Amino acid sequence: MPYRFLMTHCLTEVALSNPNRDQDGRPKTMKLNGTTRSYLSSQNRKYDLAQNLRNRYNVDIGEQTPMIGRYIANKLMDGGVEETLAEEYASKFIGTFVNLKKHDKNSIDEEPKGKRAKKKKTDFLKTETIKIQPSEREHIERLIERIIDGYVPEDTDFHFLKENTAIRTALTGRMIAKVPSFDVEASLSSNFSFTVNDIGNPQTDYFTAIDSLNMKGSKGSGHLDNFHYSQGVYYGFNIIDINLLIKNLQGDKELALTTIKQIIDVLTTSSPSANKNRCADGITWPSYVLLEKAEFAPRSLCSAFHTPITGPDIMEKAIIALRNMKENFDTCYGTVESMEMNILERKGSLKELLKFIEF
Repeated sequence: MPYRFLMTHCLTEVALSNPNRDQDGRPKTMKLNGTTRSYLSSQNRKYDLAQNLRNRYNVDIGEQTPMIGRYIANKLMDGGVEETLAEEYASKFIGTFVNLKKHDKNSIDEEPKGKRAKKKKTDFLKTETIKIQPSEREHIERLIERIIDGYVPEDTDFHFLKENTAIRTALTGRMIAKVPSFDVEASLSSNFSFTVNDIGNPQTDYFTAIDSLNMKGSKGSGHLDNFHYSQGVYYGFNIIDINLLIKNLQGDKELALTTIKQIIDVLTTSSPSANKNRCADGITWPSYVLLEKAEFAPRSLCSAFHTPITGPDIMEKAIIALRNMKENFDTCYGTVESMEMNILERKGSLKELLKFIEF
C-alpha cells in the first residue's frame, strides 16, 4: 500500500438549521475555549453515510437492531410455529451472542422491602443493539424457513455469526462481548463536527399553524410551537484506516477502494437529513475539502479553530486558518501529500479528489 490513512477535512457553511437536536429540541452545543459552538455528533454523520450507501449505491449494509430475537419469534409464529416453541428458538438465536440469564422472561425487578416484586414489562427477547450483516441475515432467514417447513434444528444451527464481509460493519465496527472473536474494529473514525465560529445563543422561531376547519366560535390557531436553530461553518474530520478496511473486507482491495470513493462522494454531496423539509438551508455541500494521505499516525487540524473565526467572511478566514495549521504540522512533522477542492477559488473538483485516493 502506498499509504495507510486517508484523512478528510471539510468546511461546510450551514445557515438557519437544526440538523442535530439535543433533548430539548435545540441545536447541540458545546464549549470550546470559552465560546459556544454548535456541533453534529459523529453518530449523526455515520447514520447519514450508512443510509446513503444503501439508497444511493444499493449497498446491502445489513441491519442494526436490538429486536432480532422478537423478529425471529414473530416470523416463526407467522409461519405457524407455536408461540412457546417460537420464543424458545428465538432465545437460542440470541443466546449465541448474549447471556440468556439477563433475558429470562420469568425474571423480576428488585423492589424495596415491603413492596411486591413485579415481573418485568420489557420484552425478554430484546437485546443490546447488534449489527447483523447480510450473510448472517441470510442464515437466519434460511433457518426460519426450514423450521416452518418442519425441520427440527440442532443447537449448532443457531450459531449465525459469520466472518465480516459487510460494508457498514467494516467501517464502523462491531463488539460482541460474549463472542469477541467476531468483534470488528472500526476502520472509519469521525469527529464531532463543530462550528469554527462562536454561535452565541441558538435562535428561536415562534410559529403557529392555522386550523383550516376552524369551528364557529373558536379562536386562536390550530397549533403553536418554537423551532430552534443556529448557523455557522462546520469543521468535519474523518480518518479511514485503509489497511484495516481491507482486512475487515477479507482482503478485497477493489471493494475497499470502491467503498472509499463512495464515502468521499457522500461526505461531499450529502447533508444529515434532520429537519430538511423545514430548513432547506441545512442541505448544503462543503465549500472546502482537503484530503490527505499518510503512512504514519493521522492527526486532526481542529486546533486551527480553538480561537473562533469572526467577521463577515468566516469561510474565507476558516480556509486560511486550516491551510496555515496544515503547513505548521507539515513543517514540524514532515509533509503529508494532499489535495484540496475550494469552491470559493473554483479550484479542484470532486473528480480529482476521487482520482487522488487511487491505490
